[in-house]
Amino acid sequence: MLTVDGEWDMPDFGEFYSKYSDVYYFLSASHSFTDETVDLEKKKAIKKTFVHTPFKGGFSYVHFYGMLPAVVPRSERLRMDKIKYESPGYVNVNGDAETFLETKSIIKSFLENRIVLRKLYSDFYDFLSKRRYLAMAAEDFLPADVSFAYIDGTATSLAEKMSLPNIDISKSLTEGNPLAFAKIVLSLYRRLDDASKFFAQGRMNFG
Repeated sequence: MLTVDGEWDMPDFGEFYSKYSDVYYFLSASHSFTDETVDLEKKKAIKKTFVHTPFKGGFSYVHFYGMLPAVVPRSERLRMDKIKYESPGYVNVNGDAETFLETKSIIKSFLENRIVLRKLYSDFYDFLSKRRYLAMAAEDFLPADVSFAYIDGTATSLAEKMSLPNIDISKSLTEGNPLAFAKIVLSLYRRLDDASKFFAQGRMNFG
């Protein structure tokens, strides 16, 4: 359950829930891929979503996160059964307990480290932008690229600082492509930044 406080309207809640669910579904996809109880076809769908997304331009990321709910197990999909907007209010959301805990943990860690994370994100984003890696489709990035090791190491460091679980799994889902992984980490940072603002303002909290 999530608790809400202050004044809310539907666009506000829609913005929060969109970013929160993006984080949730990314984490769900990552650990579902190695879950022995998840069938092979579902794992293939998860892998395909990571591998076949070009991560070039804003629509790529919207498409990527939009596809995740369909490829995770049905039992892990989010379902809202009760909403009370009055201050104080609450939102009851059903899903996978383990993923809820991971989402809670990563958001709390982000709030505790957001100043450091903002600098790491900004420096890395500027590096990729100035060298035109952001405009490059992930599939065009080659192991012989001079920045291969730097991008891989920096993306991993940022993911670790964000307390992202299952980093090795996320990397394997991109077939070891550090630019794809880097772009995913940066996109996840943006969603965490947007979602965490509601917690920082005291308008949302974990019940």
